[in-house]
Amino acid sequence: MPYDVPKGTRTEGTPQPGDVELVGEEFSKFLRSAHGYEEGWVGRKPLGSGIEAIAGMWEKRDDTGRVVDQVVIKQRGVNKYKPVWSPYKPFEVEVMEDLCARPNNGIVKMRGYRRYPESERHRIYMDYCEHGNLQRLISAYRAKS
Repeated sequence: MPYDVPKGTRTEGTPQPGDVELVGEEFSKFLRSAHGYEEGWVGRKPLGSGIEAIAGMWEKRDDTGRVVDQVVIKQRGVNKYKPVWSPYKPFEVEVMEDLCARPNNGIVKMRGYRRYPESERHRIYMDYCEHGNLQRLISAYRAKS
């Protein structure tokens, strides 16, 4: 699969009424954008943002409306202070490709990577872990013990 998305594919969508009040302008544009990897996905919730990236969860549903898959999209190149665009594959992607190629490594699986040259963004597609990160899961387990 080519890394570049088709021309005209945008990393920002048009927020619907109430989106901005619910999750803020940055996340509402991100979650309303095209998935960029496969058809049929819808942005559902923000997961976090930092200086150079933003992450959200997308869902895919079947004809009955049942959730059949979930994925995290991490979008790089959103630096609030300076431009960070590079046309090259991010080092983070190369490391994840190497780690995911190893058997039974306990690393969250990277499903793919796409580059958005027109928007100067990169997207990394990963499995969604519904219980959050490992630290959150350990804390929840200890709280129940």
